Amino acid sequence: MAETKAQDAIAIKLKINGKEVTGYKGQTVLDVCKASGIHVPTLCHCEGLKPVGGCRLCIVEIEGQRRLNTACTTPATDGMVVATETPRLHDLRKRTLELLFSERNHICPFCPASGDCELQKAGYEHGITHVRYDYLLPRLPIDNSHPYMAQDHSRCILCSRCVRVCDEQVGAHTLDLSARGSMTLIAADAGAPLGKSSCVSCGMCVEVCPTGALFDKLSNRSLGRQELPTTQTVCTACGLGCWTSVKTRGHVVLQINSGKGPGNNEIICNRGRYDALKVANQPALQLPQLKKAAELVDVDWKAFAEELARRITSGRAGSDPSRVAAMVSPSLPLETIALVKQFMKDVVGSDRVGLTAGPELVAASEAFGLNGKAAPLARMSDLEDSDLIVGIGVDLQYSAPVAASAVRRSVNARKAQYVEINSRVTGLSALAGFRMTIKPGRDSVVLGATLRTMAERNLIQSTLSADDVAGLPDTKEQMFEHLSGVTVTEVVRLASLIAGARRPIFVIGSGITAQGTEAIESVINLAVGGNYFTADGRYRIMEIPRKANTAGARMFGTPAFSMADFDFQSTDVLLLFLGDDEPLWPAGWLEKARPMVHVSVFASHTQPASEIAHSLAPVCTWAQRSGTFVSLEGRLQKTRQLVDAPASVMCDGEILKAVAKAMGKSFTPSVAACMPAGVKVAEGQFVPTAEPARQIVTCKSKAQGAKSRV
Repeated sequence: MAETKAQDAIAIKLKINGKEVTGYKGQTVLDVCKASGIHVPTLCHCEGLKPVGGCRLCIVEIEGQRRLNTACTTPATDGMVVATETPRLHDLRKRTLELLFSERNHICPFCPASGDCELQKAGYEHGITHVRYDYLLPRLPIDNSHPYMAQDHSRCILCSRCVRVCDEQVGAHTLDLSARGSMTLIAADAGAPLGKSSCVSCGMCVEVCPTGALFDKLSNRSLGRQELPTTQTVCTACGLGCWTSVKTRGHVVLQINSGKGPGNNEIICNRGRYDALKVANQPALQLPQLKKAAELVDVDWKAFAEELARRITSGRAGSDPSRVAAMVSPSLPLETIALVKQFMKDVVGSDRVGLTAGPELVAASEAFGLNGKAAPLARMSDLEDSDLIVGIGVDLQYSAPVAASAVRRSVNARKAQYVEINSRVTGLSALAGFRMTIKPGRDSVVLGATLRTMAERNLIQSTLSADDVAGLPDTKEQMFEHLSGVTVTEVVRLASLIAGARRPIFVIGSGITAQGTEAIESVINLAVGGNYFTADGRYRIMEIPRKANTAGARMFGTPAFSMADFDFQSTDVLLLFLGDDEPLWPAGWLEKARPMVHVSVFASHTQPASEIAHSLAPVCTWAQRSGTFVSLEGRLQKTRQLVDAPASVMCDGEILKAVAKAMGKSFTPSVAACMPAGVKVAEGQFVPTAEPARQIVTCKSKAQGAKSRV
């Protein structure tokens, strides 16, 4: 049980080990002990998980009670007198530990968790030098089927931490207890190998395991027993911006765990734990390269800068700077985007700075009317509080797994409903109580028809004018069902489900945002038409962007271009700032860029774009740089540098300074001057948001266009 905040609870007085301490109503005895600096040994207890009192290590004596109580499950009461350290308690705890050691094969010198094992630590604390019971020495299996983690049943103490975290926080409930007595095991999906189960690979079971029963394959042999530097930072794998706690040694990132935040988030996912670890440690580019005789060869920074400068200042680009363009990945920090914009404007003289994104970025900016601010959208707390979640064109399990866990928790624990509207099957399709398969590109028509149905059947409280209703798509239109892929009955059911919810939330992804402004406006119309706003006036809409800093990149204003509308014919020199990102290039995009006079790629690793590059600049990985990000909630967060980059790798600002010098110009990076005004808030605070619309968006042209499509 989490500690209750003092300002929200009634203070109580307890006496623990003869010392008077203060607690709060709602806390357990263990909570009060921890807050008062009194050590009580535990094994099955884990912060953030429901206490079960299974290991019996936290037993305490309470005056007036004959039996012993587990501190983790016993509520603290005013006037309670507790003893946590007595000869009787020490002896019982020691016997419990000896039984645990004898039950299975805990051979510490051969265990990857040795030195970081809670069972081992408890054994030392209680002076266990030998075990008085016969060792059972069972022959138990090792499950090595999973690509990232392994399970050794011989080291398991059946504390059920992994089972509870998988159920209560991840929401997958892949793990559970099987069999009974001494044959009890932690099983995945009633006995399936872990690698072939419904496991979502978040690694939270490994993180909470107190022994070596579950361990990471990517780091189990490198952690060792020494205390390692640990840094709190922000995950940049997606737009959620989860906090992480990262262990490093030298230039190597060894392990990534959850940083417990922001908000009430307790977990991270496979993208933030394992994929990020692999990216941080995979072989990176060390030296700049130039293409000579169709091959990229290593050169020094001076040669790289001089060649890029020559290409920018000669030929058609030299006389017309607009033929030089730069494209930046929205997965990079705001500082990098600001530096590139400053360099292009002050040094090159071109304002052609775009983003490696599709049409969804511009469409969202237009639909939400951002104008340099963040979208007024729902946050994770709103998602957790909703009673109906409508996923539209989004695969949460792929694009934001932590948000997918929030949906599973809401459905499994709070009995919320999940509705999925998607042309494809997703990782949460099986969770949906109602699923609508729309033909690609028809979302705005179906959503508009849903709002019209809600209005015509008096299912919503807000009053729409007759013109508003008439401007919406109609299910009575000829060929509606054939062209949209859904039936009128399905539209009516969707309308009823949305109208019957008190706190619905619409979660949208690139499947709908890539369809353009009108598709996003159809979702906004649902929120406005049904008066679905949060308590502080934001839309009950959550957008899941493709990249970690999409929300921040939009605050610079509408980019000059995206991958969808890039003009190859008017570009001679293209600078691609990619970092760790490997964009989903549209079909044939890279081939169209190949004939350009010069393509310069700024990346940390070799990737598909490297094949068309005439010059290649090594840049810092996500772990070697710090920077500012804006999460999809609109929260300003800063990442921390975890390890040093190789001496041969220069930071973004230094590279651009070198190129400017080779061009015979001066360039003084001024990040603060080029950053969006809206991000000048304290770290952890929410950036300013645009004003949400209060009227639905309809017009005759849009209505006619919608009708013509159906």
